Amino acid sequence: MRWLAVLLCACAALLGGCRRKSAAERVADRFVDLYYVEIDQRAALEITAGRAHDELGEQIAAVGRLRPGEGPRPHTYYEQVSHRIEGDAALFVYDLDTKMGSESGVKRHATIALARRDGRWKVVSFGEQEGKAPRAR
Repeated sequence: MRWLAVLLCACAALLGGCRRKSAAERVADRFVDLYYVEIDQRAALEITAGRAHDELGEQIAAVGRLRPGEGPRPHTYYEQVSHRIEGDAALFVYDLDTKMGSESGVKRHATIALARRDGRWKVVSFGEQEGKAPRAR
């Protein structure tokens, strides 16, 4: 399957749409996948530090025995709309569209802050607000 991804990336590169993601971007995308799409706070906890780690720990304790797979699950789609990496800090903004069944989606945007800790990128804070993220002019 890796060859297919390479082929698709090569085709997209010819059209100007493919770029190699930074390590910080891969971690931010993985966090969004785990937390918002897969709804797996325990797995997301592994790539967090500081305030984000504490907040997720509290969420896991509050949820207790309720886990994904019990009842209907929402489907979240996302798009990265901006990012900034400066030294050992990074900030990513994503538009989120969460749908439950055939209902119209709830539009939010998430801000994910990362810091390099012991040579590895970790999510150190995250939050969300209603509506799409403001676009740069």
